[in-house]
Amino acid sequence: FNTAGSRIGEIERAIVKLGIDGLRSVLSAAVMQPIIQRESPYFSQTGQRLWQHSLACAVACEVIGRRRNLDRFKVYLMGLVHDIGKITLFSELCKQFKLNGDNDIPGYNAFAPVMQKFSANLSYLIARDWELPDEICLGIKEQAGICADTNKAVSQHALLLCHANLACEVYAITPPDQRDKITFILEDLDLPLDLFQTLDNVSTEI
Repeated sequence: FNTAGSRIGEIERAIVKLGIDGLRSVLSAAVMQPIIQRESPYFSQTGQRLWQHSLACAVACEVIGRRRNLDRFKVYLMGLVHDIGKITLFSELCKQFKLNGDNDIPGYNAFAPVMQKFSANLSYLIARDWELPDEICLGIKEQAGICADTNKAVSQHALLLCHANLACEVYAITPPDQRDKITFILEDLDLPLDLFQTLDNVSTEI
């Protein structure tokens, strides 16, 4: 938002700089961060990784959505909350394992099968319960099935979320000095070619 990099010390100037959509995005992120960034007693920095992915996906959705003429704030919010089911399940499983005592230290296999099976649908149910816009709820619901059936007709929001999520996952697992080798993914999905540079800025700022 502050491309000139100048210091802004007054709330009035900040609001003008952000604009209505920008202000909504910043406030949404501020509200969601403590919900998403929950640390686990079993896996270090899991909450931070989930938060980084959610914020990166939100930014990617916004960048891609701008090119596809979709509502900027709606797609940003969709990316921000798309994994809320995974986060909720992870948090609840941690609580249940903690009740079993400190001697019970679950491994990856104690979490992964449940989260893989139920998290996508739970994200949709939470989005509906929060009364988020219909486009967001439908996008979250449909994008989970895109990989299983690539010929299935889905909404623009679901396709955007699928592309943004995939780009962010590939970005996260690729070393920074190797990212020039994965730009073909952006070309294949018809995504902005500077998307990874934008995600670099997000990673630096958080």
